[in-house]
Amino acid sequence: MGTEVDARSEWGADTTQLWKTNDQMADKQGERSTVYWVGGMQYKGEWARNMMNGKGTLTYASGDKYEGEWLDNKRHGFGTLWKHESGKFRVEYNGTWVGGKKQGFGVFYSAAGDRYEGEWAASKRHGKGRQTFGADPRARGAAGGGADVYQGDWVAGNRCGGGTMQYANGDAFQGGWDRDDKHGEGTYFYEATQTRYDGVWEAGTPRCGSYCATDPAATPKVALPALRLLNAEEVSERAARLAIQRVEG
Repeated sequence: MGTEVDARSEWGADTTQLWKTNDQMADKQGERSTVYWVGGMQYKGEWARNMMNGKGTLTYASGDKYEGEWLDNKRHGFGTLWKHESGKFRVEYNGTWVGGKKQGFGVFYSAAGDRYEGEWAASKRHGKGRQTFGADPRARGAAGGGADVYQGDWVAGNRCGGGTMQYANGDAFQGGWDRDDKHGEGTYFYEATQTRYDGVWEAGTPRCGSYCATDPAATPKVALPALRLLNAEEVSERAARLAIQRVEG
């Protein structure tokens, strides 16, 4: 039988890797020049208690990077997450964070062209928000901006509650939603035939209702938001307004 070797016999009771020990002994505080990790990450910014605290930029091994505020090594406060794709940077999220998760108010951009502007909780769309699905910048002047646009309530990442969906073809739905499907009372407006359907939906399927002619002026319109980055002051102001609305509501 082989002889068992206890690592503590040579290194003592503490078997923490040497680089971790040295990193702790460095006791990084305040503004520091770029710090590099063996895995390829690098950080330039403020430190406190040997952790990223304050403002700084962390570049990941993948090339993605986060620029903004930190608290105890987690994204916390206002910041922007950039994705590195095909040699270029694309903004994925611009807004507030709490404990490393999207929380409060922020704007999310997907690689497919989707855009969400609104409230977040635990990195999920939650509260009031506006989502565009596959916006085409070349059709920005057209009705609906070349995209389906939803504005209304969200719960845990799904359309849930009251909301309006404006479709790229001019149709619109205004009413209840549950788990991303039309659910409950609502009205569907048909642009091509200038008719409307008032009825009740269940899991996306109309169950009962009636058709009638409609006045084009009565069809709800949801404007496609302009594509731009918000700054920290704008995000704070919007978050404050939302908080006041909740209290007064």
